[in-house]
Amino acid sequence: MTDHLAPPQPPPQARSLPLAIRLGGPLALAGLHLVVGYTIVSLHCLRGWFPGTVAGMPVVRATMLAVTGVTAAIIAALILATVQARRAVRGERSPGHDPGGNRGFLLFGALLIDGALLAYLGWAVVLVLMVEPC
Repeated sequence: MTDHLAPPQPPPQARSLPLAIRLGGPLALAGLHLVVGYTIVSLHCLRGWFPGTVAGMPVVRATMLAVTGVTAAIIAALILATVQARRAVRGERSPGHDPGGNRGFLLFGALLIDGALLAYLGWAVVLVLMVEPC
């Protein structure tokens, strides 16, 4: 009956990704991209899988572009989430929250890793479009 007199509860805080996922997740994703890419090319060149064309492009290239696009989208989402987390860490000035700035530094490192991986994926697109897979 006295619920209407209770102070409103603040909205629940969004859970942040652990630093291990922010640092290691993109590297594992890039490794998975390499494995899937080599598997697709090997199946195409050695076994004859993925014959034909899609919109005038060989199916193997279209498949590689799709895999690269999905990987780039996931890494871009991680970059946006990491930028938001870094802004939140930098915006909080409470004593003892991030002594020495360790969390902010690690988030910056995660941004550098993610940026390097996006550059790698950009080069992967160039290679997929310009170099024959076999």
